[in-house]
Amino acid sequence: PAGSGLAITYVPGAYGLLPQIETAIQDDSGSPSTTYTQDATAGKFVIMSGEHVVIVYNAYCTTDSIITCSLQTLDLGISGHWRVACGAGGFVFETNGPATNDVTVSWVLRN
Repeated sequence: PAGSGLAITYVPGAYGLLPQIETAIQDDSGSPSTTYTQDATAGKFVIMSGEHVVIVYNAYCTTDSIITCSLQTLDLGISGHWRVACGAGGFVFETNGPATNDVTVSWVLRN
């Protein structure tokens, strides 16, 4: 019961997707480097053998962005021991130790 003189009325909500900029995937996995400029909402890069940090400059990235990454190739030197830090204008992919092989990393950005 709602109480004396009160009524509960169901009003169906209207749900919609939040706006999100979508761009084509920028694939730089064929050009190993320690820095990339990838102005896209998804991409691929390579962390080279012997390296443990990659910087990706990205105009869509903010300090509040969410970056989801996945390793496309297995590397026991970095598997499970990496992190991503977002900043205004890009993000940093960092591992605890150096990669033992070239590793392709795929990523998606959400704001």
